[in-house]
Amino acid sequence: MSRRILVAGVGNVFLGDDGFGVEVARRLCEERFPANVTVADFGIRGVHLAYQLLEGYDTLVLVDAAHHEVLMFAHLDWTMAGDSAPALASATRKKLFDRAAADRTRIFAAHFAYPALGYVRKNDTGYEFVHDRWTWS
Repeated sequence: MSRRILVAGVGNVFLGDDGFGVEVARRLCEERFPANVTVADFGIRGVHLAYQLLEGYDTLVLVDAAHHEVLMFAHLDWTMAGDSAPALASATRKKLFDRAAADRTRIFAAHFAYPALGYVRKNDTGYEFVHDRWTWS
C-alpha cells in the first residue's frame, strides 16, 4: 500500500511573501501526481487543514512554515512581518519542529539556502536545520 501524502500550501495572500505556500500549491495543482498524493491550497484555513489531516495521511508536506534556516530554528520566539499572529506562528513552528525532529522527516524549504533539503535536529538551545547531501543522479 502506498503512503498517503498531503502537500499543503499555507499562507495569507494579502500579506506579501506570506502567500508563497498558497502560490506553490496553486502551481502544483496544475501538475499530475500519483493517486496517493493530494495537493491543496489551505491559505489561512487551519481548521480545514486539521480536518483534512484526520483523513489518515502518512506524510504532511507543509509549504512555507519557516522563512530562515538559522533564525527561525534558533529563535522560536522571533517572527517575521508576514506572521499575522506572531505568538501562534511561533507556537506552530515549535510543534512542527518537534514533530519533524522526532520523526526525522526530510523537508524542503524554498526560503532556505541551496539545496534547501534536509532535516530538523533538536539541540541544547532549540533546533537547527541540517542540510542533506544533494546529488543529481
